[in-house]
Amino acid sequence: MHHAPVRDRSLGYLCIALPLAAACEAGRPPADRELHFATPCPVASSTEPRFIPPLKLGHFTSADGVISFVFDRFSDPPRIQFEGDHTIFQLTKEELRGASGGYLGVSYATPAGKELIRVTKEGQVELVSGSDRLPVVRDGDAKPLPFPTVTGSPAPKADPIDKLAAELKKRAIVTLHRDLTIEDSYKLDAIERVLTNAPEELFVVLADDDEEVRFRPAPTSPETAEWSSLAPSSGLGVSWKPDATGLGRFGLIARAVTHPTRETGIHLARLDGHPSTRVPRAPGVLWAVEPYEAIFVTVDGGRYGVPLRQLTPGGSLRQSLFRPASLAAENWPARVEHDHQGEAALRYRVKIGALEASVVASMDSAEAAWTACTRKAWSAVGELSDIANYFEHSKEEQRKMDEAVWKLRPGIVERCRRHVASYEAAAEKALAGLSALRRAMLDRLRDRRAKPSITRPRDLSPE
Repeated sequence: MHHAPVRDRSLGYLCIALPLAAACEAGRPPADRELHFATPCPVASSTEPRFIPPLKLGHFTSADGVISFVFDRFSDPPRIQFEGDHTIFQLTKEELRGASGGYLGVSYATPAGKELIRVTKEGQVELVSGSDRLPVVRDGDAKPLPFPTVTGSPAPKADPIDKLAAELKKRAIVTLHRDLTIEDSYKLDAIERVLTNAPEELFVVLADDDEEVRFRPAPTSPETAEWSSLAPSSGLGVSWKPDATGLGRFGLIARAVTHPTRETGIHLARLDGHPSTRVPRAPGVLWAVEPYEAIFVTVDGGRYGVPLRQLTPGGSLRQSLFRPASLAAENWPARVEHDHQGEAALRYRVKIGALEASVVASMDSAEAAWTACTRKAWSAVGELSDIANYFEHSKEEQRKMDEAVWKLRPGIVERCRRHVASYEAAAEKALAGLSALRRAMLDRLRDRRAKPSITRPRDLSPE
């Protein structure tokens, strides 16, 4: 039976149709929501009518035609009814994310906690049965479903990472020694004291060579960027080589910048081609367990963040990150494994008293001398005497000033280059000094703790 639209002066056109009545009975959407199905109703306003997106409500069927159901995500809560069954299940929505946090799609589970439907980020609807995911296709429209006959929300799922973190925390240094904090993991004297006295069963190594590991010489923050956040040396025409000397052996180069009105200074940049952090081979201890990573400190003073949520090459969740270490002499590194770190890491160690302030004082003096030298040189350029009022000049005058800056900059840099060399020498001395302190600690610990024989390692998987 056909129902004609009824005209109402205050509301425009109202659709009097069975789908609309069913929708209202299903969950009474807000009064300001317009429902449109196969045939949209014209409205008096100039705005386009809203439609129910196809994937929000429809009839779905498996490719072989065996399984069919109505999937209703338009109603609240979401619900599903299989063809030939009077049961209507309430569904609970959960976002799906990968190990790195990337969005993968949405999962819908029954009140019993069984995942039933998955919608990928590409829009593919899949029926889930155990480990199988069966793609289905939308083959028709459907009316919104009545209120579910089976209701409720599934019990919260236990995150396996929580169990792993709890097991690791039991052996963390900050758990066993309440007088120590995570900040102490940057202090070589605290590290040496702990590793000298720690029971051998606390020493671990990374369980697998392909684990994700992040070198953490300083806290990750805007003020103390980690190594991977340092600006690269792109544009300087210099790349890292295994036989690099000077600052290059630490994977660094000094980048000096100058401009008559903009930033002037020197900072450390990482050399292009410097290898990323490799999995450390040295034994060490779990210092602390944070919400997303374990802090691993090695016998050479290296400090690493090991993400708790990692996948194996096969795509499953990695169940074990560490295994017991053998302190046999042959398992100790011959030298410091990772000694590359930026200026921020040095300054942080000075800030917490782990290094003398004089370590960075020479770097500051060299940078100040560079700034004074280049500013004096710029001020002597007559054609740039009014560059401070750059934006008050015409486009043509601005162009001439820009050309003058680019033309004169190389000469000014060359004139003041000695201060860059002083900065590089000071930075190299600071990094070499820190590396020497780590090497000395490594040698002392080796003399005290190294064992003559190898013991068979066992796995540290949570039970």
